[in-house]
Order: sequence, then C-alpha cells, then structure tokens
Amino acid sequence: MLKSKNKLLHKALAFVLTFSLLATLISFNFTVSAAGGNYGGGNGTANDPYIIDDVTDLNTFASLVNSGTTNACAKLSDSFNVGAISDWTPIGNADHKFTGVFDGNNKTITFNGSITDGDYVGLFGINEGTIKNVKIVGTISTNTELAFVGGVAGLNRGTITNCTNSAEISATGANSYAGGIAGVMQNGTIDSCKNTGAITVTVPNNSSSDVTNHEASAGGIVAFNYNGTVKKCENTANATITNNETYGYTGGIVGNNDGTINNCLNGGIVSNTNEDAANYAGGIAGNLFTNKDTGSTATISNCLNTNASGEVVGTNGTDSNAGTVTNSYYLSTVAGENNGATSVTNDQLKSGEVTYKLNGNTAANPVWGQTISDSNTLPTIGATDDTTVYPTTEGNGYTNEKPESCSDGHTYKNGICTKCYDVAAKVAGYSVTLDGTIGLNFYFDIKTNITNKATQISYQKDKISGTAKLTEASNQDGVTDGYTRYVATVPVDSDQMNIDVVTTLKYSDTIDDTVISKAYNVNKYLNTIYSDPTSVLTNDITKSNELKALSQTMSTYGYYANEYFGDYNKYEPSIKMNDLSVTAENLSTYKMSYQDTENPNYTLKHYATSFQHLQTIAGVFYVKAIDPQTTTLENVYMGYKIQSEGEYLAGDADSYSSTPVSIDKSNNYAFALTSQIPISKLSSAEFQVTFGNMTDNTYTPASNIKIYSPYCYIRQVLVKYGQDTTDYKLAQALYHYSEAAADYFPSQNS
Repeated sequence: MLKSKNKLLHKALAFVLTFSLLATLISFNFTVSAAGGNYGGGNGTANDPYIIDDVTDLNTFASLVNSGTTNACAKLSDSFNVGAISDWTPIGNADHKFTGVFDGNNKTITFNGSITDGDYVGLFGINEGTIKNVKIVGTISTNTELAFVGGVAGLNRGTITNCTNSAEISATGANSYAGGIAGVMQNGTIDSCKNTGAITVTVPNNSSSDVTNHEASAGGIVAFNYNGTVKKCENTANATITNNETYGYTGGIVGNNDGTINNCLNGGIVSNTNEDAANYAGGIAGNLFTNKDTGSTATISNCLNTNASGEVVGTNGTDSNAGTVTNSYYLSTVAGENNGATSVTNDQLKSGEVTYKLNGNTAANPVWGQTISDSNTLPTIGATDDTTVYPTTEGNGYTNEKPESCSDGHTYKNGICTKCYDVAAKVAGYSVTLDGTIGLNFYFDIKTNITNKATQISYQKDKISGTAKLTEASNQDGVTDGYTRYVATVPVDSDQMNIDVVTTLKYSDTIDDTVISKAYNVNKYLNTIYSDPTSVLTNDITKSNELKALSQTMSTYGYYANEYFGDYNKYEPSIKMNDLSVTAENLSTYKMSYQDTENPNYTLKHYATSFQHLQTIAGVFYVKAIDPQTTTLENVYMGYKIQSEGEYLAGDADSYSSTPVSIDKSNNYAFALTSQIPISKLSSAEFQVTFGNMTDNTYTPASNIKIYSPYCYIRQVLVKYGQDTTDYKLAQALYHYSEAAADYFPSQNS
C-alpha cells in the first residue's frame, strides 16, 4: 500500500449511511429462542418482546441472556417482588452482556437484602442495550470489594432512559461504586432518570492488600461516569461516603465525572466523613476531570444544586486535566462563583430567574419549567406549556404568561423572536447519511411563510469550512403545521468520523439572523444506533443485530482510516471491533484474470481500489506506455463495465462506460477511476476494464480485458503487509464493513 498514492486511493472509503432520527427507515427480522420458561407472550424480538408476568419469567429471562442470547427483548406486564438480592442473578454478565431492549412499562421491581459476592449488582449486571421505563424499590447492599452497584445496572455501556430508583443502595468495601441508577457508566447514556433512594459507600479500615487504591465513589445517578452522558436527571436523596482509607468522591448526580452532565438537578445532601483524606463532595459531581489520554471531555452544563451542601463541583481536576462548568447554579447565601458555577439565593430560585437562565435565556424549546404563581416552587426538569418561564414585558420579573404576538414586527435571534418567542427557524435533528457517501444530515424546520428562503448552509469541520446545499426534505412526517423541513448534507471523510461539525443557516435573505446547530459527529450517531436501534428506527425492527454490526464496522473503519492518514487527533471508539479476523486465505478466490491478448502499446502497470472523498468504492487502474518514445498517453481512455450478480452498475452487455485517463508525465503512466459501487456490493462487484481511444465521441477498446474485483485489492493488501500494520488492519476493517452492509441491505445484492 503506497502511501504516496494510496492515501488518495483509500481516503474516504466513502459509503453514506443515512439513519434518520426523523424518518421511517428499513425493516428487519431476527429471532430469539425462549430457552425454556413460559412467558406471558412474545417471541423476544424488539417488536414482539417476551412478556414478563412474574419473578419466574424474570429469572428465566436472566438465564436466557446470561447463557448467550444477549439480544433478547422483554417487557414487564406487572410489578412484583424479586426477594433477596442475594438470590438474584443480574441480567447480563462479563461473558454475555445484555444488548437487547428491556421495557419496564412503568412497573416496579422490589429487591431486599444484601449480597456478599458480586462484581456487577443491580437489576442488570452489564448493559450494552436499552433499558427504559422501570422503577426499582427496596434495599440493595453489597459487602465485597471492587463492586459496581446500581439500582438499574451495575455497569452501563448502553442506554438507560426514564427509569426511577427508590431503593436504598449501600456498598461496603474498597474500590466500591454505588449509584442510584448505575454503579459505573462507560461510553453510555442515562437520560430522564430519577433517584430518591439514599446512597451509602463505606470503605473500612484494613481493606484487602490486594486493592491498592481503596477508592470509593457514590452518586445519586451514577458513581463513576467514564466518557458517558447523563442528561435530564434528578436526585433528591442523600449520598454519603464513609471512607477511612484514601480517595472518595460523592456527587448528587455523579461521584467521579469524566464525561458529560447536562440539564440535571440535585436536591440531596452530599457528604464525605473523612476530613483528613482526599475526599470530595459536590452537588452535581464530586470530582470533575478530563482524561486527555482517551480524548474525553468532562463537562457540566445547565445544572442546578438546590441543597446548601456541595455547591456544584467538589474538586475540578488540575490545571492540565480540569473539566468545564457552564451555566450552572447552586444555592448559597454568599454571592460568588465556584469552579465556573454561580451561587444564587432562595429568592432567585423562586422568582423564575434561574429557570430562565438554565434554558439559555430563552423560552423556546425549554427543558426547565416552574410555576411562578406558587411562591414555594423551584425549577424542575420537564417544562410544559403551563410551566414555561418568560420574562415580563416590563423586563422586571418572570411569568408563565406567553407574550402576545408582536404588533411592531419580529426581532429574531437564532431563529426566535426576542419579544414574542415566535419561531422562524430551528434545528430539527441530525442523522448519518445512507446514499453512498459518509456524511451528516442536518435538518431545519423553517416557517413556511418566510420569504426568500436559504438555498445553502455553511459549516465548520475542524479547520475546514464550506457550504452545503439546502433542499426540502422528502419526509415531512411530524413537522409542526406552518413549517417545512429542509435538509443539508455535510460531507465527511472516512478519517473524520470523530470530528465535530457545526452548521450555520441564514434562513432568509431578507432576515438578518442565523440558526446555529450544536456540534455533532458521525461517531456520536453510530454509538446511538449501536446502543439502541429502536431510538432511531420508527418502523418494524426485526434485524437489530445486523444494524448494530453495520454501525460497529463503520465506526471501526473510521478508526483505522484515522490511524492510517493521521490528519486528526487520535481516538478509539467505544464500539470498535477487537476481532478483525479476515485473512488473505479467506479471499483466495478473488484474483485478477485476463482475456484476449496484450495491447502492443499499453500495459496494465498496477491497480488499486479508491476510497475517495464523497465516493463509494471505485476501481483505479494504471496504464503505462510500452514505448514512451513512440506512444503517447494523451488520448487514452479507459472503458469499463461493472456487474454485480447480473446487474450492470456501469456500462452494459454491449458497451462500456468510458473516461479519459489522468496523466502523470513524470512517471509516464496514466490512471483512471471507475464509477462508484455501493459498499454492500463490494464482494459481488466485478470490473471489466479496457484501455483504448476516443474517436468522434465513440470509444474503441484497444487493450485486452482485465477482470477485477474490489476484494482483489483487499486480498492484495493482506498478502503484502504484516498483520500488525495499519495497512493490514484498514483492509480488514473495509472487509468487515462491506460484509455487514451486505447483510443489512440484502435487497441491494439481489
């Protein structure tokens, strides 16, 4: 793999994968076996989950998952008491992590008692799927070292949403992590969850000498957040660490935070009892730090601590690894700031001022709400029409009454009228593209009666800026009356999947205002797909395994493309494949063949596969003049046909597609690029290539025919390069990506 030429040849490996948050996508099928037990119904798929009526069904489901059927799906039909936590085997373990969908259906599961042996303790042990709408009550306690304890999950690498824990959770032992929803979270998401159960962690004297750090973490939502996201969550219970050893981190939301906390509320007391040790307690996070080795960014934004203890952050790392705190507040009688957070008084909390600020000084699309007429209410997460807070027209207070429409004309800022909150334009969502390139779709809703609408957006991608065409979206489902949805696609190279893209829309030539999107990247969306296919697919979901494999292999390819080109900061996606198993022997049937005789003037010098920006896979063929003194390359054309299982992707049975070759005079060779091939057809695509001349707009083949496939080139790389090289791993990742796409889109290979 020659880097001087093949950087161009590999760069982009572009397949554009469109998964829309807003549109109906492709349907799938997969089957899960029950493996014993009589459920109340269902077959274990996302569309038809097992119906769990009682604790017997729940135990059967746990056994099914823990024996290897990790993608099984279930739904509770009733509330019930599981009994002693010591008799419960959590769903999902180190060998078989849960990857399905579990819907609690707003039912309640009760646990009681303690357990003396367990690494991952909770309703779930290790979650890499989706858990939603479940309530946990009772008591859960452990008396073991190195325990991850949570009401919903011990370790969360997937998505937990709309869940509540009211169970009292306690952990005794060095290196224990206890959280109301999850003990530890790694690259996952906890969304719209609440904890009302007390959290206690105790590290006794003389802990095991095998545990060198003796760290402890307690959090109302999660004890340790490693590069994950906690958003729209609330804690009302106390969190306490009794630690007679060394480190201890206590947070109302997160104990030790190396990730994102956004729009969260704490009302519980946070405390550490050992004043002499390095213990930290914060109303939102006990400790905030950025792990630069992994590329994580620790942030707290739009958060509120209404309890007098802990402010917002106990400690904020060091100068080199500190996180950031923005637009966050804590209750105090002393005015000032702490680690970027601002103190507020009880009167400010009750007035509506803080609610309005938490919403970004706007009443459009609010997260926080408050009833202003009741002098005892405080800001809450989850605004309604009745609890949305507006500034008074006099500008001297706040109200729940929406201002009337502007009689003197709108004044827009970021698409919203600053006087009456009329929305002219807004960002409606994001998706990854599916049309043959790697890219991000940005959706905007623009008021239909706005005149002189925009035709393009501008974007910033790392240090690269550009524009993208804005067109009316084909799917207008769910769009508010009076608005039209538009979409623009920003191209992304294969090595840019982890690069944030920010777009700016000047939505009308006659309105001096813009709408700016949040930063988004391809990997964020792939992680969402991998952890919860149901969150992005609104139609029948019967092929979730194939969908997860596609998102994982695409992310893996992006990782190795970034390693190969080296143009951007290194990163390692949480869903990267660790087993790239294909070898040249697996592709032994993919070899180049020849037909007819060699052309006397030209010879095929070498060939490759192009993974160019804004393209799917294409073949690149190089031709060299036999006798440079008598043969010119100036009028050489390449003719080609591309077939895939009987279908012509280029050319047809009687004619070739043709393109002029590009000349490299310094080396006296020419090369030409064929048309694009969908990623799902790489394994079946076959090139027929000739070189010849163009006369009177008619291509005349002059050389012999070369038969070639993209998999020929993958095999060539696997033969030429060592298994530890990036070239080798990049080719392997391409193969797995192609195979996953073929499995996901079988109709494209028919």
